[in-house]
Amino acid sequence: MFIVAFAFVAGCLTFAQAPKDFPALEEKAGHGDASAQYDLASRYFNGNGVPEDPERALALMQKSAEQGDVDAERSLGAMYDQGGCIPVNYSEAEKWFKKAAEQGDPLAQYALSGYYGEGHSTLGSPIPNIHKDQVEAVKWLRKAVEHSHADVQWQRLAQCQLAKHYQDGVGITKDEAAAFKWFRKAAESGDPRAQYDLSQCYIKGIGTVRDDGEAVKSLQRAASQRFIKAYAPLGEYLADGRGVTQDRVEGYKWLLLACERDKEPGVLKAKADLEARLTPAQIKEAKARAAAEALP
Repeated sequence: MFIVAFAFVAGCLTFAQAPKDFPALEEKAGHGDASAQYDLASRYFNGNGVPEDPERALALMQKSAEQGDVDAERSLGAMYDQGGCIPVNYSEAEKWFKKAAEQGDPLAQYALSGYYGEGHSTLGSPIPNIHKDQVEAVKWLRKAVEHSHADVQWQRLAQCQLAKHYQDGVGITKDEAAAFKWFRKAAESGDPRAQYDLSQCYIKGIGTVRDDGEAVKSLQRAASQRFIKAYAPLGEYLADGRGVTQDRVEGYKWLLLACERDKEPGVLKAKADLEARLTPAQIKEAKARAAAEALP
């Protein structure tokens, strides 16, 4: 699901403290300097060195955006998308995101991909009457992932979304090799969902050769970040010694943890089958490990 709880799209309104020569900045903004208007808007919105003033922030942001300042366009889109200081208006949000996206802003491009691909705002809210267009969604995703950005969270999400499109052939010709490429990029950046998805590529041979060893490594990385879907397959790999040194106690630990959240019959059966092969001492050890690992 497309949910990007950006603080104004990845903190685009976060700035240093107001400059000492604040009147000069006000003067520049008053004379129509778009960059100064955007800077002031961000400060008034956040109360960053000045008293908070959402109405002044919005007015300045609007002026800056209307002059084509890409940061202001993206931020104004986010204001309308997320609401708070102004009522939510998805039509206005789409308009301003698109203006910023057409200037090459990757965050706006990613926001648009969610509008067209899933019909969701950046907070995951359904957008009424949005015209979904998977081809358009993929177009903006492909543009977004071309950029390197300090906020890797949204970039990982974009990479995973693009991988899914390639894997399923939605909005673009199915290409499992491309899906594998983008899952791997997101996984290497530390995204646990991507690490799990990458494990499935290795398990099923999606875009790459089947490789139990690599599958286990990816599952271990995802499980270490408490991605619950990775628990059961990791437990089974460890119990069977496929792609990894056999460790039934550790495998049972992960199956215990999986069963706390997943009552799927196959997972319950795997746990029961393994339990039948363990000694009481091994079961006790596994339960101790699971208790130490369990989510609060």
